[in-house]
Amino acid sequence: MNKFITLAVVLALSAASGVAGEKFPELSGPYLGQQPPAMEPQVFAPGIVSTALNTRDMAISPDGKEIYFCVNLANYTFSTILVTRLQNGSWSEPEVMRHMEDPDTRNIEPCISPDGKRFFFMSNRPDISKGETKGDEDIWVMERNGDSWGQP
Repeated sequence: MNKFITLAVVLALSAASGVAGEKFPELSGPYLGQQPPAMEPQVFAPGIVSTALNTRDMAISPDGKEIYFCVNLANYTFSTILVTRLQNGSWSEPEVMRHMEDPDTRNIEPCISPDGKRFFFMSNRPDISKGETKGDEDIWVMERNGDSWGQP
């Protein structure tokens, strides 16, 4: 992964959440330990998912152990999908999802099939099979491969 992109996202998330220099909080339970969905709308996971950054598009895996969401930086100049996972009873700090690191590619709108075997997303990445060098926006899919996702 491009270390510059990782650093930029981490710094932006830290600044937006107001926890710069602080350790990521220990979160456990469903929905990042947040209040389960109810009839009244509420901001989801303030300071963790919902930050001062432009955050949109969220998908939760069918087993509830992965949460994917999109973050946009610099007025949509950079858009990527982040993931947090429930591991050993605790949620991991959000990180850029594998295959979403390219700063020249916009990746948004994560969606997981009901059986959890396919991950759909919108991207302007070039379609090499069509000989594209600069892509238009298409819907891409990745297949579940164990605990990770295959190539888009």
